[in-house]
Amino acid sequence: MGLVRHDELTRLFRDLEWNFSEFGEAGFTWHGRNSYGFNRLFLIREGEGSLMNHSAGESLRLEPGFACFMPPQLDLEFDFPAGFRFFSFHFRVEVMPGVDLFSGKTDCVRFDPGEETMREVAGIAAFQPGWSSFFALHR
Repeated sequence: MGLVRHDELTRLFRDLEWNFSEFGEAGFTWHGRNSYGFNRLFLIREGEGSLMNHSAGESLRLEPGFACFMPPQLDLEFDFPAGFRFFSFHFRVEVMPGVDLFSGKTDCVRFDPGEETMREVAGIAAFQPGWSSFFALHR
């Protein structure tokens, strides 16, 4: 078969601008509502919480071993009870300056990232600040 080049797809990925604004570990009790101009990805570690997406009229359970992706600009209400812990990523994926790839999407996505991914993220969080953590997070 040789080499089949997918130049248009390659160009698309090359043109995407990834901007990470936060990678953190959260463990606090809170109930509130917000809307942000960036994407969010939560990887749930412990406890159970909930998410009400008022933009789409959907409710999601946040439980250990699962992840939840939230596009920008959604009207979201969270319930983080005592003992609820998760990793949090805040980021933008721009197709052109100021235009996020997921803008206009209204559904949140709950999925199983797999045990290996959960272990890798926990391992990255345990690293001391430095280049090794940077490269592990960006691979």
